Amino acid sequence: MPTNRSTRCTLAYRVENPRWEDDAAFAQLLDLLTAHRPAVDEVSFFDEAFPIQACTPMAKIQARAELLCERQRVIREAGIPSAGINVLVTLGHGDVPSAPLPLPVPPMVGHDGHVSNASACPNSDAFRAYTRERYAAMARSGPDFIWVDDDYRWSHHGALYPCFCPTCLELFGQERDREALVARLNDPAEADLRVQWSAFLADTLTDLAREIGEAVHGVDPGIEVGLMTIGYSHSSYGNYAIGDWAEAMEAVRLRPGHGYYTDERPREIVNKAMDVARQIDEMPASVHTIQYEMESYPWVPLNKAPRTVCSEITLSMAAGCTGAALNTFHRIGTLDDHAPLLEAVGRMRPVWQGLLEVADGLPLAGMWAAHTPELMARRAVGEQGWFREGPPWDIQAPNEAAQMGLPLTSSREDACGALLAGRIAEALDDATLRELLAGGVILDAEALDVLWARGLGELTGARLAGTMAPTLERLTRHALNGEDGGDGRRAGDWDRGWRLEPLLGADVLSRLETFDGVDGGPCLTAYENRWGGRAVAMGYAPWSGLGRGAKRRQLLRLADWVSRGKLPVTIATTSRVMPLVRRVPDGSRIAVVLMNLMLDDTPALQVMLRTTCQAVSLLTPAGPQPLDVTPMDGSLLVRVPPMRAWDAAVLVGA
Repeated sequence: MPTNRSTRCTLAYRVENPRWEDDAAFAQLLDLLTAHRPAVDEVSFFDEAFPIQACTPMAKIQARAELLCERQRVIREAGIPSAGINVLVTLGHGDVPSAPLPLPVPPMVGHDGHVSNASACPNSDAFRAYTRERYAAMARSGPDFIWVDDDYRWSHHGALYPCFCPTCLELFGQERDREALVARLNDPAEADLRVQWSAFLADTLTDLAREIGEAVHGVDPGIEVGLMTIGYSHSSYGNYAIGDWAEAMEAVRLRPGHGYYTDERPREIVNKAMDVARQIDEMPASVHTIQYEMESYPWVPLNKAPRTVCSEITLSMAAGCTGAALNTFHRIGTLDDHAPLLEAVGRMRPVWQGLLEVADGLPLAGMWAAHTPELMARRAVGEQGWFREGPPWDIQAPNEAAQMGLPLTSSREDACGALLAGRIAEALDDATLRELLAGGVILDAEALDVLWARGLGELTGARLAGTMAPTLERLTRHALNGEDGGDGRRAGDWDRGWRLEPLLGADVLSRLETFDGVDGGPCLTAYENRWGGRAVAMGYAPWSGLGRGAKRRQLLRLADWVSRGKLPVTIATTSRVMPLVRRVPDGSRIAVVLMNLMLDDTPALQVMLRTTCQAVSLLTPAGPQPLDVTPMDGSLLVRVPPMRAWDAAVLVGA
């Protein structure tokens, strides 16, 4: 996490071209922003109306820069402290059905030979020259900051896995023929080549980032450069080396984003929160402003409630952001629909400011769901080849455990234990896996298979012994199951469960069972290995269908067991509440965000915090509200009032 992080909450708004190029539309915008000043700190103007092509004619860019100079001046004179520019398209966003004109520079070429009609190869000299001129033109308009937008990545630019153009093939220097290089990258034996290709791609964008930073600072060294990113759960093709890119362009701002646009699938808010935390972890120490990307594409006000917006911003600040950049204003028509959102955001400012001040410098605490930005580069490749991604390598897979109350961290260094899901362990080196197994780890059947293949299976306490379908899970009568022994669950319709063969010394905590009650063998084991590490292996629906009281309690007990009593928070009340915890290691300062992921209000919550704090307050827009607490042997039992549906609560102790 950046060590230079600001403790001042900054709320920004991103404004599209039609809204600022037209005088009347700009006047409407100014009226809305000045009427809601508690919700507004800065304005970021897009330099493009739509992410169509990488190379808009320079005459248009320069004309827009001249008008932007005036628009930024007006914003500052209206009392809004900061104004700047968001360069929407650098590499391009993807193909368009009918490109407005041929690209004037060499295009990206995919692994399959597809030539993009709108995205440029970043290694071409012509593209580099154009990009330097474009950013310099924007810098001459006098912005306080310039954002490099989220097209700054390798995958999904129309050409799905680029770039295999002649220039890139020549620079890489391994093969001059695209098909020959792709065939080698698809070869399971060419692991080193995949690492080299991924590094080449990452280095290309690092070099381009350096040129962008130099172009901006060559005009004015005082302009702050910011990098807009997305989570690499989207794709880790090209290593997604956002830390290197930010450092090369001398970025002091980060805008971590990802797709979460409407209330249609509300629990995806959890995926975005974890993606945001991982992006922040990759940033260099020089980054001081971290603005969450609040995206509501295609900007239909009733598609996302103000409560959703406020809750996701609260989660983002628990993940490490210092504010938010809201991309919410539609480009045509009046802005009257947006007043309720700005009112809600303005009311929440004191809560967010208080959270920032208490959480300053505190690491995110909990279990580490294993991940790496080099996942695609280093994972194993089978007969289907390399150019594919999907569920076996889904770093978001364990997130339902967070919805059951298991605190997660994005940082391996700050974790009290680890979760190994799917085949992600393929991309971790032996030293990392041994370190995890010498600590505490919860893993699923696919991860178990990977560890046995790597010669580390005996440290897990179980081996795979076949499958059973359809099936249920029955908890055994074991001390770690407490009063829930004999209870069970059905997670899905026609589940397949993995039978486990326990090794000597492993305890069986769950068994498979047919629908008519016939025992199918062990499916969950707990084991302490010869290194003193603790491992839990799960063979039945490990990351889904967890929303039963007995299963939820079993999960939390097992996490506390593998971490040797270091789980930072336990929510005793059966509820679908997600905690994000920032805590100093000795427990003397703590900030906890609780997110109610149900469409009902919660009951009053019994929350156990591992902290030495003697008092805990609930932050509210009206000020801190002291909570009823009871010290309990190194922990603090906190009674939290009922939470509204789809709301986030902020608890702080110091």
